Amino acid sequence: MRKALVSALSASVISLGLIGVTATPALAANAVACNQDGFMRIYNSDAVHCFANAGYLDVYITNVNFVFAGNNRVMVRYNDRGGWGSVTLDRWESQGFWDHSVTVEDITIY
Repeated sequence: MRKALVSALSASVISLGLIGVTATPALAANAVACNQDGFMRIYNSDAVHCFANAGYLDVYITNVNFVFAGNNRVMVRYNDRGGWGSVTLDRWESQGFWDHSVTVEDITIY
């Protein structure tokens, strides 16, 4: 009887422990259709590229001349004629690259 009670209590403790340890969702920014004003936008010579959701995303977008944060705080890392640069924009801010375009290589949406 005692052995059965110990086994039952052990199983209960283990199952409670498993319930208490849950995985947290991974943050992942992703490309989306440009159908809302609040999305982050990257403009290049070919198109407008939109992104949403908090997280980090590797991209390779050439000939970028304008970045708009939308309803997000964002950080954009870019290659500027062989040198690296980055810009952090608060909500509704933008950054233009008017004298020459850059290549955006990663973005973080906070």
